[in-house]
Amino acid sequence: MSTETLANYLNEKRLQAGLTYEALATMSNRPESTVKNLCMGKTEDPRLETIIPVVKAVGGSFDEMLFPEKTKDEIKETSLLALKDIYEFQLSKAKETNEEHVHNIRTHYEQHHEDLKENYEKIIDMQNKTIAKIEETHQAQVEKLEAQNKAKTKIIWALASVFFALFFGLIALEVMHPEHGWIRF
Repeated sequence: MSTETLANYLNEKRLQAGLTYEALATMSNRPESTVKNLCMGKTEDPRLETIIPVVKAVGGSFDEMLFPEKTKDEIKETSLLALKDIYEFQLSKAKETNEEHVHNIRTHYEQHHEDLKENYEKIIDMQNKTIAKIEETHQAQVEKLEAQNKAKTKIIWALASVFFALFFGLIALEVMHPEHGWIRF
């Protein structure tokens, strides 16, 4: 259906009914600018949801608009076939849209699942690296403490050896030279 045919039909019916754009907008529950654009043919490819209330408000029908030369019986027959075709077309469109929507949702969730999987793998890798660093740091600290402990042990043994040597040396001197009196009784 062309916008010119729609505009001519709406204007003819509107003028016959004596309606203004504002009154027609109120009756069809559509904005006045939409009604004006439809009546002036400015709306390219208007949707059925927009046209139907306006056509009903002016007291017209699509059949009368599309087939003005046909009789009412011919219009009824054509209308039924047209309605059937429109219904089947819209049903097939709805199925396609639904299938496309389902496909988009599946694709979205598959991508989301993959992203989550990648992120969890990255998190696990980061945690493993962090754990490895902690273990390395821990091992280095343990080795450092062990080295310090060994050094302390060597120092303690060295000092103990020196003290024992001094002690036994003084005792030996006392026994060898009691006249000096290192140990007094």
